[in-house]
Amino acid sequence: MGTSVSVSKFVTKIEHLGTATERNQLKILNRGALTAKNIILSQAASQGMPANAKLAGKPWGVKYKIVPGIGGAAPTAEIGFRGPFHLVERDTKPHLIGVRKRARRGQNKKKALSFKGVVVANAEHPGTKGKGIFANAQKTIRVVVPKVMAGEVVNAWRAVMK
Repeated sequence: MGTSVSVSKFVTKIEHLGTATERNQLKILNRGALTAKNIILSQAASQGMPANAKLAGKPWGVKYKIVPGIGGAAPTAEIGFRGPFHLVERDTKPHLIGVRKRARRGQNKKKALSFKGVVVANAEHPGTKGKGIFANAQKTIRVVVPKVMAGEVVNAWRAVMK
């Protein structure tokens, strides 16, 4: 850190610390949210769910949105999933998979299920045990993200105090 020649210069630097923190607040929050997203993606990949995989024929992913603070409140980051990620995150109960009643674009009205080339009208899905990827990632997020965000605050302060 730099040195201040006079008390007035030191006081000026202290005043700038607050504005530097406020000015960099969204950058710091964005860095924390991106770190959390990457932790979730790596947790999913370690449990056999790479980010480019499809679930139920649809792509999935992790998204985050920075929500500005209202009325002087601090901004927050909302982190969530897109796509049918709930199918592997949570348990699913055994259920019957039947013939589709409505046609999808360019398909016949009745679409039967087929397994290994054998067409069947209905199938019993046995249910699945959820992987709990988000719950497992939260443990890591609660340790790593505050450290990353604190590091960003320190970097902003260093820029002011030099």
